[in-house]
Amino acid sequence: MQLKALLILLLAFLIQEAKSFKKYIVWMYAAIISFGIYRLLFTKTWYYFLYARGAVWLETFKLSLQHPIIGWGLGTYKAIFNALVRGHFEAEGVWENAHNEPVEAFMEIGLIGIIPLTLFVLYLLEIKIHRKGRWQFRIT
Repeated sequence: MQLKALLILLLAFLIQEAKSFKKYIVWMYAAIISFGIYRLLFTKTWYYFLYARGAVWLETFKLSLQHPIIGWGLGTYKAIFNALVRGHFEAEGVWENAHNEPVEAFMEIGLIGIIPLTLFVLYLLEIKIHRKGRWQFRIT
C-alpha cells in the first residue's frame, strides 16, 4: 500500500511539474517503467512471466488441438481452461486469459477464425507499407 501511495505522489508531482503534455507523457512512461522494473526485481513476477505463462500457453495449445477447426467458442477461454486443465499443471489458479492473444484466439475460434483474422492483419500491414510507410498517429 505504501508503494501505491508513493507512486500516486510521484505522479501528482510530475503532472504539476510537466510544462507540456508531451513532457507529461514521457514522465508518465518513465514512472510506469520504473514501477514495472521494481515489480520484476522484487516480487515473484519473474516466476509467473517465465514459467507459469509458458505452461498456460502449452495447455491452451493442447486444448486448441482438440477442436482445431471451429475452436471452443468465442469468449469461452476462462470457463473451458479452468474446467479442463485444473490440477494438471503447476501454475494453478483461475486464469482469465492465456496472456498470449494468438494462442487464445486459436483455442476460441479455431482455424475458421484464425485464417481470416491473420489475412486481415496482413492486409493492414500491406496498406501501411504501401502508403507513406509510417503510422499517422500524433499527439497534439
